[in-house]
Amino acid sequence: MSDLELVSYITEENKRRKKRRIVLTKLYFESVVLGYAYLSSQRAPRNLGCFSSDEQRHNNRKYLLKEMYDGSEVTCYDKLRLTKRNFHDLCAILRERCGLRDSVYVSVEEKVAMFLLVVGHGIKLRMLRGTYKRSLETISRHFSDVLTAILSLSAEFIKLLDPSTQPPDDYKWKWFGNALGALDGCHVDVCVPLADQGRYRNRKQQITTNMLGVVDWNMKFLYVLPGWEGSASDSRVLRDAMSRQDGFVVPKGKYYLVDAGYTNGPGFLAPFRSTRYHLKEWASSQQQPKTSKELYNLRHSRARNVVERTFGLAKKKWAILRTENFFGIKDQIRIINACCVLHNFARDRQHHMDDLLLQEVDDELAAMPIEPIDDANLIRSVQVTPEWNSFRDQLANDMFAEYLLRHGELEMDTMAASRGSKRVYLTWTDEMDAALLAVLVEHHNNGDHAQNGWKPHVYNAAIRNVREKCGVEITKDNIAARCKTFDKHYEIISKILGQSGFGWDWDNDRLLIDSDDVWNRYVEANKTAACYKTKVVKNWDAISTIYSKDHANGEGAQTGAEIAQVSPEQGDDASPDLPQKRQRTGEAILSLLGDMKTSFNDSLKSTEPLPMPSVTPPAEIFATLQTIPDLARCDMLKSYGKLILNERLFQALMELPMDMRKEWLLMLNEKNGN
Repeated sequence: MSDLELVSYITEENKRRKKRRIVLTKLYFESVVLGYAYLSSQRAPRNLGCFSSDEQRHNNRKYLLKEMYDGSEVTCYDKLRLTKRNFHDLCAILRERCGLRDSVYVSVEEKVAMFLLVVGHGIKLRMLRGTYKRSLETISRHFSDVLTAILSLSAEFIKLLDPSTQPPDDYKWKWFGNALGALDGCHVDVCVPLADQGRYRNRKQQITTNMLGVVDWNMKFLYVLPGWEGSASDSRVLRDAMSRQDGFVVPKGKYYLVDAGYTNGPGFLAPFRSTRYHLKEWASSQQQPKTSKELYNLRHSRARNVVERTFGLAKKKWAILRTENFFGIKDQIRIINACCVLHNFARDRQHHMDDLLLQEVDDELAAMPIEPIDDANLIRSVQVTPEWNSFRDQLANDMFAEYLLRHGELEMDTMAASRGSKRVYLTWTDEMDAALLAVLVEHHNNGDHAQNGWKPHVYNAAIRNVREKCGVEITKDNIAARCKTFDKHYEIISKILGQSGFGWDWDNDRLLIDSDDVWNRYVEANKTAACYKTKVVKNWDAISTIYSKDHANGEGAQTGAEIAQVSPEQGDDASPDLPQKRQRTGEAILSLLGDMKTSFNDSLKSTEPLPMPSVTPPAEIFATLQTIPDLARCDMLKSYGKLILNERLFQALMELPMDMRKEWLLMLNEKNGN
């Protein structure tokens, strides 16, 4: 097709497109007029009492909220857990620093008040819907907005102390001059799907998340890491906290007070084991310390008690931390972090009001049973050094010397350790393990592995199978003890296999290690795995089948700062499973008109005029031909006549080198019959 023919075709096509555009525009406007007429006919009868009803609902809602945060101080604190001034300060901070804004119908104060009602009293969103006459979708969306805004303040309100900070002039911290605070683990009740409950079930058979909390002497959180499953030991949570990008670190020469479940090492000052420690033990015995270790433990307990009181106050103040709630597990972890931010925000501003709650917390702590500290699940995340143990011993001796000097008592008693009964152990063979695991795998596949252990008939079947195949009598306790061994094997080996450089030798039933350097680096950080380098663990396939879903992995653990760094997804809210509300007839018609508009715009794109082809001016073509050396006048005119009719021929000429253009033009003229 020549350029002239192409121009003629484009001109005719543009005329046809213009006609189609006029027809489509006419049809669209006719549809809009019909839809508007229908909506007007349907809307008129309903407008008679609508305004007064909406106005009354708005006034009632406004009255309830004003009564809450602008009424009496006690009412505001009881309902919102903040004083009136602190409530308005929080709203101002969320406006100025976090970008929280008033919507058309909901103010920032109302959003924050609904959020505080939920976290402060564990109220369900559906209860707020009935009280404040808001839709569930509206409440859920604003709850998520406030939650995200509060989490963005995590780095400001939850941060580690400067190493130069000194403890207060308080008798509790007199002997711990280099202490920065105390740390401990806290279990918070959560609600998870049935399939995940095994990982979240703690040793008390409760469904919880294990939260690491580091606090200072003013009962403020310095570091918080929730999200680890309740079955995870404190050691795993602490190791994870110290390995994160914004991890928990202890400055050199400083330390935190910890309980006897932690190793006494640099950065972590623990009490003496097998010695009276808890404050209620001293209160019940009504005795004075008689050894240096007892005095040290007493003063250590008084100072470290701040972390237990902080956890108790946070749970007492924010009821959502002590009850199961209806949010997804990711949102529950976000809420825990947000409650810690609110705790620190309010601690400096209204500690006098919080002291009333602390009296209840102290009474509850005094009534709690004492848990044994000689637990097998000890933290081994720090290196034990003789120097640190000597430091603790010297500190205890200094305490006791000062105590004796002050009281004038030189009486020291010693206690003899009682001998326990000798325990009889059962030696397990490979055949016994195979017989036991065969039964456990079979019943595991049948669903008999409950969240809190095996069902009773599984133990009977295992005892019978081991007796028949191995001729050995075993008991339920023997099976439970052996299962703990399998559980330990899986926990350590599965973690090793999750690292690069390791594999499993199925022929020899042991680990495959790429190099000694890989193993040495891993063991340096995980000393409990040292014995597994050459350890033979048979029946690994069966062990991994049984225990693969029962171990915590910490995939949901996040600090508030980490959550704040992740931008929330579009449309994310605290209740993503809410069903979409059914549209009214008028809304359906408006939606239909919107779809028609989209289709109309798409159709208009097909009616847009086609662009005319670009044409090189004849003067430029003639000037180009004149630059070709030795081109005869007759050949130049023939070539000029062809090139002005076909743009692609001229473009082809321009792509050729100068020394080939003359030959190409002559061939073109000969081909077209001169």
